[in-house]
Amino acid sequence: TKPNPRHTFRTAGGYQVTLTVSDGHPGGVSTASLQIGAADAFPTVSYTSPDPNARFKIGDTIDVTLAANDAEDGPLSGDSVQTTIIEHTGGHAFPGGNFSGLSGSFQFADLGFDDTYYELDTTATDSTGLETTITTNVLPQTVPVAVASKPTGATVTVDGVSHTTPFTWDPIVGSEHEVVAPST
Repeated sequence: TKPNPRHTFRTAGGYQVTLTVSDGHPGGVSTASLQIGAADAFPTVSYTSPDPNARFKIGDTIDVTLAANDAEDGPLSGDSVQTTIIEHTGGHAFPGGNFSGLSGSFQFADLGFDDTYYELDTTATDSTGLETTITTNVLPQTVPVAVASKPTGATVTVDGVSHTTPFTWDPIVGSEHEVVAPST
């Protein structure tokens, strides 16, 4: 109800602050929320592995290690560090598991699509509830495959999708595909 509202937090900690504005007309309300730390620093968290430039093939075990710290609490570990694994494949996202603490692992699975990758979302939370979230993607190692025919123009089906030769595609190393070509 005031222009330029202000509030003083008298106790250190993490707070969810919401500002609501209205122009006085029906439907003219807008809300924005923000997490702030009063006299408290947000924790830090980083991935120490996997290397963001690494690429993985089907069947590889992905070892994830993290470092997390808070200026007030010191090193963070256990339930104060949570990682969620999200599988992206076929244009969709699916839960892929989760783990607590500074390390975990999962296997790069053949999910049936060449656009497969994994997203890791890690949140570190300090004793006052302040959170820092980071994200990295675990990407596949692909190999170019060229398909040709003599004469050109044959229809070849890869995983149920028809292609006219010549064509190329980039499957994930170690993935399995059904390829059907005419015999004559």
